[in-house]
Amino acid sequence: MAKLTTDDLKKHLETYEREELMKLIMDLSQMSKKARKHLSAEVKAEEEAHSLYEESKRTVTAYVSPDEEDSQPRLSKAKRTIDDYYKSTGNKELSVDLMLHFVEAGTRFATTHKELEEKFYSRMVTMYTKIVDECENDELLFHQFNERLHKILETAAPIENDYPAILTDKYHSIRWVEDQEQGVTI
Repeated sequence: MAKLTTDDLKKHLETYEREELMKLIMDLSQMSKKARKHLSAEVKAEEEAHSLYEESKRTVTAYVSPDEEDSQPRLSKAKRTIDDYYKSTGNKELSVDLMLHFVEAGTRFATTHKELEEKFYSRMVTMYTKIVDECENDELLFHQFNERLHKILETAAPIENDYPAILTDKYHSIRWVEDQEQGVTI
C-alpha cells in the first residue's frame, strides 16, 4: 500500500461532505488516544487557556510579591511563567493581562518595600514598556487595559525614585492616550 501524503489526504478530504468528515473525526477519536487528546485540546482550548491563566496569575503574584518577610521577588521566574503561558495558549490578550498583573503586583510590592534594588525597577519598566508597545499596536488592547495602565501610575506615585516618572513618560507615549485626552474618537 502506497504511503498517503499530506497533499493527497487534503485533496481527498476536500471531497467529503460535512457529515462524512464528522464521522471520520469521531472514528479517529475512538481509535487513537493521541487523536482524542488533540481534539479535546482544540475543543476545550478557551476553557483550558482561562484555567491556565488563573494558575499563571497566582504564580506571577507569588514570584513578584512574596508573602514571607525574608523572601526576595523572583522576577525572572514570573516572566518565564508569562512566556510559558503565551507559548502554551497563543492568547495575546490574556498574556498582556498577565504582564500588566506583573507590573501591578510589583508596584504594590515596591510601595511597601523601600529597600529594593534598581534591577527590580528596571524589570518593572521593561515589562510596562512591553505592555505599552502592545497597546500602541492594538487600539482595542489599549482601551481594554487603559484604566489599569493609568492606575499603576497612581500606585507608583509615592515611590521616591525615578520609577513613577519613567512609567508616566511611557504611558504618555501611547498615541491613543493623546487622542483620548484631546477627545478624539476614532
